[in-house]
Amino acid sequence: LQLDEQFMRVAVVGAIKSGKSTFVNALIGEDYLRRGAGVVTSMITRVRKSNRLEATLVFKGWDDVNEEIRQALILFPSHEGASDVASFDIRRETDRKDLERALASLSSDQIIGRETLDAKIAMLSAYVKGYDRLRNILATDSPVHRLEGENLFVRHRDFAGDDSMAIYLRDLLLGVPDSEFLSDTVEIGDCQGVDSINPRHMTMIQEYLLKTNLIIYVISSRTGLRRADMGFLSLLQQMGFSDTIVFVLNVDMQEHEDLADLATITDRVKDELAIIIDEPRVFSFSSLYWLFTGIEESLAAKDRSRFEQWNTDMELVGFCETERQHFMSFLKRGIGRDRKALLLRNHLDRLAAAMATLREWAAFNEKILSGNVQEAHELIKSVGAMRLHLDEQKQTIRDSLDGRAVKVKRQLGEDVDRFLDGIY
Repeated sequence: LQLDEQFMRVAVVGAIKSGKSTFVNALIGEDYLRRGAGVVTSMITRVRKSNRLEATLVFKGWDDVNEEIRQALILFPSHEGASDVASFDIRRETDRKDLERALASLSSDQIIGRETLDAKIAMLSAYVKGYDRLRNILATDSPVHRLEGENLFVRHRDFAGDDSMAIYLRDLLLGVPDSEFLSDTVEIGDCQGVDSINPRHMTMIQEYLLKTNLIIYVISSRTGLRRADMGFLSLLQQMGFSDTIVFVLNVDMQEHEDLADLATITDRVKDELAIIIDEPRVFSFSSLYWLFTGIEESLAAKDRSRFEQWNTDMELVGFCETERQHFMSFLKRGIGRDRKALLLRNHLDRLAAAMATLREWAAFNEKILSGNVQEAHELIKSVGAMRLHLDEQKQTIRDSLDGRAVKVKRQLGEDVDRFLDGIY
């Protein structure tokens, strides 16, 4: 279907606060997407070319909302009305209040584990928090709401940056006019941070990437590659996306004393990326400087002061501008001359991965079918033994880690006691 429609999708991904939304704004030439201190993207925002400025919000229906909640409540640890899960309706005040009390009774260990929120709890909390603000919208006949014109258009930012509002959305699409980059067959998607503690965000990113032809991975020059970046890039490599990733080292102009300092960080990032991605394509420039260049006439006084200060370092600015031009040349080739190759590449990689799995499964079944009954039983038995062995290894590792954690806690306790003994 994606090949038939000849539609190209470009996903912008990266860690939280790496500058993804700023990059998308710079790319389309206007400050449309919400950005700034404390802003965390909660919903993938798709951007396409349009005849007018508009935001299209597609909401879930009440049936979908309640079904998602019921599925989450089945194994919910503290829901007193567990026997009434099948009839739960968030529109009923008694059901909603019961759920609020159940969520409030949870301990921190039940809410957070392994540096991430529990998926069910994150979803239920978001639904409860957003209900009062969105119940009137969902009560309307049409699930599709359009915000047209500049005054209404900006309201989409409330949904893109708030989990409790984004949870009620099925889709968020922005239509923007007069964009040099966007064409009638190009879409760019601003994704959530790959290090978000909300597991829903990772699921949404992976689903969107399956429809994507080019991935722009944004890395902050202030933080460099993080552990979450390396983990997610390893996942992309396993999914067969390596050949369709281009990296943008988003330069924080205030962070670097000179070009030599930036060059050191750039080299380090390239070396780290090369561990996972063969010959990574990395372009170093400032998305915020690029955006300010495009909207210079409308800059606020504070932003104008920063912009003028950056322009005093002509060497750094010149380097970033050259890198940006190289990046745009690469990007325009990708959506122009090399368009068909990109449209095909991801699909062929995914088909190859699927075929490899099918070949392994076929070979396994061939061994079973080509032998006699005794041989088939022996083969199945050996597979079961291997699985049991792997389960035992996983349990051993888990027990070792648990034991190590207890030992570390005990040692910390003894150290604290000794420290306090010297005080009291």
